[in-house]
Amino acid sequence: VYSDITEELRSASSTLFRAMVVLATTLLAAFGVLVVIMFYASRTVNTVAADLSTVFHSAPTAMILLDGDAKIRNVNHAATEFTHRPAEQIIGKTLGNAVGCHQSTARLIQCGTGPHCMKHCIGPIVAKTLSQGAAYHQEEIAMVMPGDDGPAERFLLASSRCAMISRRSMALLCLEDITERK
Repeated sequence: VYSDITEELRSASSTLFRAMVVLATTLLAAFGVLVVIMFYASRTVNTVAADLSTVFHSAPTAMILLDGDAKIRNVNHAATEFTHRPAEQIIGKTLGNAVGCHQSTARLIQCGTGPHCMKHCIGPIVAKTLSQGAAYHQEEIAMVMPGDDGPAERFLLASSRCAMISRRSMALLCLEDITERK
């Protein structure tokens, strides 16, 4: 009687062992597949991020990313040409300070708060984009900015849109100088 039970236990043990080997092999294969998927997904995300960064920095329109405090967080190449300053000198500043707006520098007022700004400048566009999510498309504005012969009025088309970046609300501001068309 015991020999039959012992034989059945050996058979069950052998079957259980084979099942465990099959299960372990399957789990290892599944884990390997997940690792490969994660690797390629990571590469894809990095490739897409690099492509988007290239598009942003190569765009012919000045693009400026402002945070909730209206401080510049990122600029593209066209924006550095527009401000005549490298990115390192304008990131962290307000737009008026970055472009040398005559209204904020001559009167020592906070960017976007002067009487001229409230009617004709970028300040209200950025403020409403950040606070209300308002989008603007080619709004004509005027700014007094430094020029070769002293301060000069420049006419711009400003477009803005709210963007969630790293779970923070930011304003993407696009500027096109149309002074020569005037």
